[in-house]
Amino acid sequence: MSEDTLPKSPVPLSAGAFSRAQLALFAGGSGDHNPIHIDIDVAKEKGFDDVIVPGMLVMAQLGRQLSDWAGPSGIRRWNVRFMSITPVLSSATCFTEVRGEVEFAGEICLRVALWAEVEGVGEVVRGEAIVSKRQISKRKFA
Repeated sequence: MSEDTLPKSPVPLSAGAFSRAQLALFAGGSGDHNPIHIDIDVAKEKGFDDVIVPGMLVMAQLGRQLSDWAGPSGIRRWNVRFMSITPVLSSATCFTEVRGEVEFAGEICLRVALWAEVEGVGEVVRGEAIVSKRQISKRKFA
């Protein structure tokens, strides 16, 4: 399949700055009460200037973009790697790019690169997903 016949990638997603309140809510919802994410004194003891955003919260933003685009039932596999620290009050922008077509479990799927960037930090999370091409074609995206 040529690149011009692949579905378009979704537009970059920016969900706004990660607030201290959001980190506290994420800790409660996820059960991840690591103090470097919610206690500034502990974060400073560990060498950080302030609390840091949990990598899983940034990953959740990537997952949101992916599932909004491919649909939850369209995601066949995805993985990420945490690349750098995300400071509190920073905003991550999530990017997704269709890289090609692959066969997965007998189904024609798309191989998709995804990553999140924070201004002044660079790439904080990156990964790859395999999504159903059929599911993408059912959704209306420009």
